[in-house]
Amino acid sequence: MGFTTFKNNYLSKVDSGGFGTVDETAEFIASEYDKAVSLPTSMATATGPIATSGGGTTALENYLKTSFAAGTLPPVLEAGLLPSLSTYWTGVITSLAFTTVPVAGVVGLLPAGNLIGSADTTEDFLDQLIGAFEMHLSGIGWLHSGGVTADTGWTVL
Repeated sequence: MGFTTFKNNYLSKVDSGGFGTVDETAEFIASEYDKAVSLPTSMATATGPIATSGGGTTALENYLKTSFAAGTLPPVLEAGLLPSLSTYWTGVITSLAFTTVPVAGVVGLLPAGNLIGSADTTEDFLDQLIGAFEMHLSGIGWLHSGGVTADTGWTVL
């Protein structure tokens, strides 16, 4: 699916009546994130597509629900994404038998500087959120079950 489709699906949902609750918004974002990163066109260069998912969408969904309900400021929201995204990616196994490599218990880079403040439009918010996702994904490290280290990063087309 990729992040372009993620953005288009979110905008379509907003245009067709929007979200009834913050929980519904969080569930939608977590579900669409999962779809965006799970397709074979979304992968690290050498590792292959996801074959077995890791922590899944639950941690991301729960974090977003709590943050949206509390009115968390954008920079704090972004910094708090790391544990939930790390949980999402912990234990992921790709079709070529690569798994994620946690560094100090964390998978991926801390997203910072993307959600910089109140977005003027829904598109601005989505662009900032996607920037945070992409920054995190760029720091995921991979290790093959045979001991071979692969490249770092996960690209979503």
